[in-house]
Amino acid sequence: MVTTSIGQMNNETAKGIYRAATRHVDLMVNAGKIAPANAENAWAQLVVKEMMKRGLSVPKDIAARAGVDAAAGAPAAALSAPAVATNTAKVAATATARDSARSVLRAGAPVALALFLLEGAHTGYRLFKGDIDLAEAGRRTAESAGSNAGGLGGAMLGAAAGTAILPFLGAAAGGLLLGAAGSVAGRKLVRIFTR
Repeated sequence: MVTTSIGQMNNETAKGIYRAATRHVDLMVNAGKIAPANAENAWAQLVVKEMMKRGLSVPKDIAARAGVDAAAGAPAAALSAPAVATNTAKVAATATARDSARSVLRAGAPVALALFLLEGAHTGYRLFKGDIDLAEAGRRTAESAGSNAGGLGGAMLGAAAGTAILPFLGAAAGGLLLGAAGSVAGRKLVRIFTR
């Protein structure tokens, strides 16, 4: 059986609060909800709020950074600054959706390029063989570029939207559906403009 003192438990709880507050404030700064110059103050206010909520004593230096008298025992509700009170889940979902779109771009761009090159090689082969003329080869190459670009853009948008709605499964479904729709739309747009 592991035994720990109350002091050790409080110390670990405080460390967890510090880490969570740091992640929260970093997300808020990245989302533009907190100015970088105010990050330290927002962090201190959040730490004070969470420590008081749990009945822990607040270190004087952190209370001073937050602009609160730790000995006065101000209620936690009085410490909620508008910047700190912003919905963390919304900011985290936005960051996750943006990360999903970046992941699709990183993984999908080489695949889209490879498909474009393969389609271009096949078109070049058919042109060289005499099955199609130069105008048809140009049209096919443009359609291939439009289809691949539209598919990649649609997959990025679908992954971002899907992640915001339902993480992981939503990203996969949204990426596939909007990727396919983007591919078809890209090819049709090229056809409209090349005729």
